[in-house]
Amino acid sequence: TYSAATALIWIASIWVPQPAQYFVWAATIVIEIALLGIRRVGGLRLLMDQMALDHLAERMGLFTLIVLGESLIVTVTGVSDQWTAIVGATAVLGFVLIGSIAWTFLIQTTVAIEHGLRGLRERRDARGMRDTVMYLPYFLVVGITLLSTGLGTAVSHPEHPLPIGAAVALGGGLGLYYVTNLVVGMRYGQLTVGALVWTLASAAVALLLIPVSSLISAIVAVAWAAVIVVANVVFANVKRAALSGL
Repeated sequence: TYSAATALIWIASIWVPQPAQYFVWAATIVIEIALLGIRRVGGLRLLMDQMALDHLAERMGLFTLIVLGESLIVTVTGVSDQWTAIVGATAVLGFVLIGSIAWTFLIQTTVAIEHGLRGLRERRDARGMRDTVMYLPYFLVVGITLLSTGLGTAVSHPEHPLPIGAAVALGGGLGLYYVTNLVVGMRYGQLTVGALVWTLASAAVALLLIPVSSLISAIVAVAWAAVIVVANVVFANVKRAALSGL
């Protein structure tokens, strides 16, 4: 039912005109989520023993990195339309923003995912495994997709304030990314008080970008987002160094 029935709906949606097609897609995703939600926990626990956790961690990391690659394409496309110093500077800030998120995933997050999944299996937490493998990664992807949308608009018109839609995409996407990471850490049981406070503060500052965006130019908005991400990279490295010292 989960694979075949929903696949048929996805295929049938090819012939559904837009915008009705989007509602069909949304309904199909709701069906998939509901089917996963009503599956018996006992059956999920049996599957846990068959899961290759290193593969799942790699899959989730690569899934996110692919979307980050799409963000770079959006940035390059914006630069190719007009070659000016301010456009180039905004693109560089965008590369710093996306590159810092990608670096975090490659160096730290993939390892943390594998440790988290291993802990869930040891605790026989089938619901936690389902949430962190099937549900929450998509919120990360949505956050990064929104972020790339706002970034593309900023690169195209860096000297003007962001339109409200692009501001919501940039600030809201980054905020959603950090809130989702927070929820994943809670499900893994890995969240410390320091990480909780830092992540909530990062999400709040990212969301603050939305009301402030009308008062600042797009390049400043991108710099704002880049500072948040770089600060999180520095925080993660300081935390890791402290733990290594212990």
